[in-house]
Amino acid sequence: MKYGLALLLCLLLSFCSLSTKAESAKKINTRDYNFVAIDHLAEQQVAANIVLRLCQDLSWECPISFMPAKRAERSVLNAMRAGEVARIWQYGENNRNLLRVPTPFYSLRTTMFVNQGSKIFINKLEDFKHYNVGIISGVKHTLFLETLGRNVLIANSSKQLFSMLETKRIDIAVTSSLDGWNTIQSFNKHLFKEQRLSLATQPKFEYPLYIYLHPNWGYLLDPLDKLIHKKIANGDLARLIKKTEGELVYGPSYSFEDIDDPIY
Repeated sequence: MKYGLALLLCLLLSFCSLSTKAESAKKINTRDYNFVAIDHLAEQQVAANIVLRLCQDLSWECPISFMPAKRAERSVLNAMRAGEVARIWQYGENNRNLLRVPTPFYSLRTTMFVNQGSKIFINKLEDFKHYNVGIISGVKHTLFLETLGRNVLIANSSKQLFSMLETKRIDIAVTSSLDGWNTIQSFNKHLFKEQRLSLATQPKFEYPLYIYLHPNWGYLLDPLDKLIHKKIANGDLARLIKKTEGELVYGPSYSFEDIDDPIY
């Protein structure tokens, strides 16, 4: 009797173990991975397009949801999404439990836009304190400006940011160069001008962008990294970036022959 019970218990444990392994295998072998991107930002639209292409090449289905930056961050931290398509290096330093795909696949440049005729010049961070500055909520590459306190106004979108600049609620709008140029297409473009930032403490303001993954989907890291390396080496990535940026700013009829340097 005791022998029979012991045998039955062993069989039940074996069955449970096999079921758990089968469920894990099923999860790993799935080809549907949900990602998230920040909404209303041009470089995020470009990055999302690139990540979709990477996933297609890997035979993965990767729906991408667009949402506000802070909500996007929470959705990945809480394992509601497999990962986030494009964040700067510092994002990973602030979220050590997330996995960074090692090779950056895109980049952004933080820049400032002012109204035409403006005599504003910024040589050091302290110079910002003399002006009202607008940034977009939750965007990491402009966080250095939050130290200015009440001089900083937070916009919920790029369009709102430039509306504030147009109506002179702010003197300076700080965002990425691509996002700025894409946004002002819906305004009178001659109202604004771009001024590149170059401070002694941060001369370039160029930020590589990385894919971040929740550890539950850590097995996606190596295939993505290898494919990014391959596309950099054969030039596919550079061509895809130029095409996607051009179409975003100039429309789907854009072609490489039209403009040598479409954005910058």
